Amino acid sequence: MELKNLIHADAIDDVHIVFKCPHHRRITYHRHGSEKSLCNRHTHRSSHCEHLEDYYLVIDDDTVRGTIKNNRILKRSLASMERLHAKQIKNQNK
Repeated sequence: MELKNLIHADAIDDVHIVFKCPHHRRITYHRHGSEKSLCNRHTHRSSHCEHLEDYYLVIDDDTVRGTIKNNRILKRSLASMERLHAKQIKNQNK
């Protein structure tokens, strides 16, 4: 993996992975499907933005487990996404 092809995800929920596009002048968020998995990983995505080529989204411990709506994290989503994430980690370690 080339370092230039890695983009850190800002947030993930059971539907979307969300990140700020590093190439737009205005704050622009792109969304991709999360495959209902909140676990840490690198996941390949094809771009639908004219500024990006194919890339890997990095989901790690710094990625917020919660929903972004109108460019803000919905606080009410944090607890349920953390519970789902803990459950997925527990199932992964079985």
